[in-house]
Amino acid sequence: MNTKVNLPIYTEQQVKTIVRSVIESKPDNLFAEVLHVFEKPLIEELLLQERGNQTRVAMRLGLNRGTLRKKLHAHGILKEVN
Repeated sequence: MNTKVNLPIYTEQQVKTIVRSVIESKPDNLFAEVLHVFEKPLIEELLLQERGNQTRVAMRLGLNRGTLRKKLHAHGILKEVN
C-alpha cells in the first residue's frame, strides 16, 4: 500500500517550521537529525494504536522487529532489562 498522505496546510507549515529549525541548528547530518525528531513520536503513537504490539508496529513501519527494538532502546522508549 503506497498511499501519499496529504497533510492539512497548517500541519505542513508546522512540519516545515520544524525542518527549518533543524537546518538552522545543525549544519551536517540533516537527514538523521530530522528523522530523529519525527521518529520517536511516530513510534510512540503506533505503539499506542497497536496496544504495544511491537510486531504490528514494525510491520506498519516496514521494519524488521529487531530494528524496531533498537530504535525503541535508542529513543528510551524501551528500557534494557538486565
